[in-house]
Amino acid sequence: MQSKGIVSFFVVLLSLACLLTYGSMWKTNSIEDDARSYANDYAAKGKSWNDGYSGYLDSMSQVKVWGVPFLKEFTYAELKKSQLGMGLDLKGGMSVVLQVDLSDLLKTLAGNSTDPAFLESLKLASERQKTQQSDFITLFAQAWKEKGGGRTLASLFARQELLKSENINSASPDGAVEAAIRNVANGTVEETYKRLKQRIDKLGVVQPNVSLDAQRDLILVELPGIDNPERAVKMLQQSAKLEFWETYRITDQGIAQGLVDADKRLKAMMSGTSEVKPDSIMAYPNGPNGLPDSTKPQIKVPAPDTTAAQAGPLLKALLLNATSEGIAPSPILGYANRNQREVIDTFLAKPEVRSLFPSDIEFRWSQKGIEDDGSGNSVVGKYMLYAIKKSRGSDKAPLDGSVVTGASAEPDPKGEIGVSLRMNPDGAKIWANLTKRAFEGGQREIAIALDDEIVSAPSVRGAIDGGTSSITGGFDLEEARDLSRILEVGKLPARPYIVQQSQVGPSLGQENINKSLFTMILSVALLCGFMVLYYNRGGIVSLVALIANLFFMIGTLASMGTVLTLPGIAGIVLTLAAAVDANVIIYERIREELRSGMPMLQAIKVGFARSLGAIIDANVTTMLTAVVLIYFGLGPIKGFGVVLLVGILSSMFTAVLLGKMMTDWWTNKGNEMSYFRPFSENVLANVNVDWIGKRKYAYMFSLALTVLGIASYFTRGFELGVDFKGGYSFNVQFDQAIDADQVRAALAPVFDGKTPIVKTVSTQNTYNITTSYLVDEAGAMSKVVEKLHEGLKKAGIVTAELDKFSSTSSGGTHIISSSQVGATVADDIRTSSLKAGLWALALIFLYLLVRFSRWEFSLGAVVALLHDVLITLTFFTLLHGLVPFSLEIDQAIIACILTVIGFSVNDTVIVYDRIREFVKTYAGMPKEEVFNKAINSTLTRTLITSGTVFVVVLLLFVFGGSATKGFAFGMMMGMFFGTYSSVFVASALVVDFTKEKILSGKEVVESKPSTDKIKV
Repeated sequence: MQSKGIVSFFVVLLSLACLLTYGSMWKTNSIEDDARSYANDYAAKGKSWNDGYSGYLDSMSQVKVWGVPFLKEFTYAELKKSQLGMGLDLKGGMSVVLQVDLSDLLKTLAGNSTDPAFLESLKLASERQKTQQSDFITLFAQAWKEKGGGRTLASLFARQELLKSENINSASPDGAVEAAIRNVANGTVEETYKRLKQRIDKLGVVQPNVSLDAQRDLILVELPGIDNPERAVKMLQQSAKLEFWETYRITDQGIAQGLVDADKRLKAMMSGTSEVKPDSIMAYPNGPNGLPDSTKPQIKVPAPDTTAAQAGPLLKALLLNATSEGIAPSPILGYANRNQREVIDTFLAKPEVRSLFPSDIEFRWSQKGIEDDGSGNSVVGKYMLYAIKKSRGSDKAPLDGSVVTGASAEPDPKGEIGVSLRMNPDGAKIWANLTKRAFEGGQREIAIALDDEIVSAPSVRGAIDGGTSSITGGFDLEEARDLSRILEVGKLPARPYIVQQSQVGPSLGQENINKSLFTMILSVALLCGFMVLYYNRGGIVSLVALIANLFFMIGTLASMGTVLTLPGIAGIVLTLAAAVDANVIIYERIREELRSGMPMLQAIKVGFARSLGAIIDANVTTMLTAVVLIYFGLGPIKGFGVVLLVGILSSMFTAVLLGKMMTDWWTNKGNEMSYFRPFSENVLANVNVDWIGKRKYAYMFSLALTVLGIASYFTRGFELGVDFKGGYSFNVQFDQAIDADQVRAALAPVFDGKTPIVKTVSTQNTYNITTSYLVDEAGAMSKVVEKLHEGLKKAGIVTAELDKFSSTSSGGTHIISSSQVGATVADDIRTSSLKAGLWALALIFLYLLVRFSRWEFSLGAVVALLHDVLITLTFFTLLHGLVPFSLEIDQAIIACILTVIGFSVNDTVIVYDRIREFVKTYAGMPKEEVFNKAINSTLTRTLITSGTVFVVVLLLFVFGGSATKGFAFGMMMGMFFGTYSSVFVASALVVDFTKEKILSGKEVVESKPSTDKIKV
């Protein structure tokens, strides 16, 4: 009675907690409905719907909107944290994995050392990070050992203040220095993560998911429902390093002359001739806007000691800021096309050129090109080159963004959108001195730089007191708002760059939701129908337990703030099947005891008691694989692991404890209980097959399939997804039927001769296009999309602009989803996948070794699991490209393989558990007969437990959509051969591994109570 009271207490407690969660979900949905209504009215006034929606939710974020009597009232923001969020594949949106770049941190810690060995070590560490899983600091330390010429790390870092707090000095060993740098790097990564979260909160995305993988310095960002991915990418990657600099003018002594001399020197260096110094410079006449007009012939402009000869390499790339009226005072030195900036930077960085300019000068480019003012001037679109003035002996700006206390987007007196800044008292004082010095120096300009690019360089008309300033730079309102939000949060301690990116259109997300819900409802209906039809009243108990399981599982996941994805829904469906499996194990044992003549009440008690060990063993092995998925997985795969773990725990609670409580409640009232119908009473009840005697035929069959798979691997290989090889993948829906070969031929030229992989993913003229073009270039998604459109348009496949993530109902060719995986992440995923598989097998081996106390059982089970994995992969290598659905090996398939490992061992454990019992019951009987009896007696539950999972996965395959077909196919193959291997491989191998002809009961640990100890 005491145990029933405890179960009842937990059922009530869990029910109240879940009801609380469901109530908060109802309230947040109500508020979001109000936000949508407000946004509709807002949009009707000609304003942005998204601004209205996010603005309404922002206004409600700190308002207490729902409460529990006598406990607490919750704000909307608090409620939203405990919600079941929709992932990208269900809602549409964007997912980004950011690698935190620690190379700049190491440069700072090394005092910006120019030591060639140090710079070479940084470069080598960056290259190795693409192919190795070690963190950047470890890779740098290894590279320094190779390139440092025997010097210690302390020789680079011991003098830096940041490391003195870590007790580092010139005598510190490399291990201590490396650990100290890692500590500083961990703080930098953590702070970068926190500030990114603050930025994302200001982006207005509902329920974003941001997580940190500190071991690999990776930040995962998921933005469901984001409607402007380019804007999000900019906010995520922009460091927001704001600086204010004094400037040089082109008319300052040595600047214009330095550029001309630099051009001559470079020309002479390249041609091997001596320098010539005539007395004039060739320049373009000024256009209508006062800027040089390169469409007109050059004229000579007086300049001290300059050249009239043909321009050299520098002035061919750089249009000097000189007009027919001469050289006017300006911080702009010249103009250049976007693609010429790197060339010019290389020229200006040469020591022979640097020596021609003041030592405190540094060249910076404008953030944007010159906008078209309608004059038709040829400098439109060109970028401006500035010269900033650094303090001698320091690379720090006189004033930076650390003093900013507030920022807002406002129009200036001329109506131009800008960002107004407010500074703290220290910043206000420095700003006043800086502007006073600029004004008294001839109303000179102060350059405002953002991430080392000049946003604007206004002339100072007087000293500015009060700590206010404004940044203008051709912003539109949205850009100005984003910049103000970024500046309020502050600059990121380290620059993050994109190594993986995926986007899903809203139409595909809604389609996935509809298919997933249908599959889930159909699965529940079929499982419940089967249990009631086959197990009579016992099936009704399992039906109630199944619904309770779904209620508890979703409530628990929601309270954890879990983001639900397609793999997550697959996990829910699988755990529902697992819950039914637990009931099947119990009911089949009860039926077995009833057939032996045991009274109903005693059979129920014995059935529940003797099934408990098998249920625990089967579910613990699955939970171990779920833990491995959570530890090694990233994003949706980690979420799948969480769903699987919560679902298994909930299934065990409802099937065993809640099921027993409901059964006792029913029978204690004097009601009859039944676990069969006439047609199902003796199904497979008297099977007597010599399974072990046929094991050699099974060995040959398994070996033949495995050899076939290995041969296919070496001849056909696997179809690797971008997760494993890196690259870009697009699902494009065309408005008409096309030929895949035509698309390949059209895209190969624009992708630098790299022929993309093009294959059908559905029957609706949708094709997957995968390419490795620009795979090593960070943030190149937009460039690849441009090339994709260019190739399709040139071939006449599309005629209009390639529409990205539009609704399928809008017509036209459009991208419905895309993903990018850099080489670093691809290697990381490959290594993690291998480790995950090995860890899962090792943990299962150790658990079974503890439970059964003989290595033969553990090894037999693990070899059987390895057999299941290899045969499942055999079908992937044999059939890819031959079936009308994708069999790409990606993260979802790795999750499938690990799930196969977890579920496949269930049947093996059921058989092993019965063998453990029969070894004592049939002491003295040859081991082959004992094993056959165990397999025959558990055949019904083996087939039903595997069959329920197989049917559920079959429904997922048929109705779940193209995104889950590969996963479902792998699960079907795994479950089929897992059932086969539990009989013909796992059990058979134990027979062959054990040398004894007869196993005694002492050799296998017994954990089951005997019938004579059970009282009713």
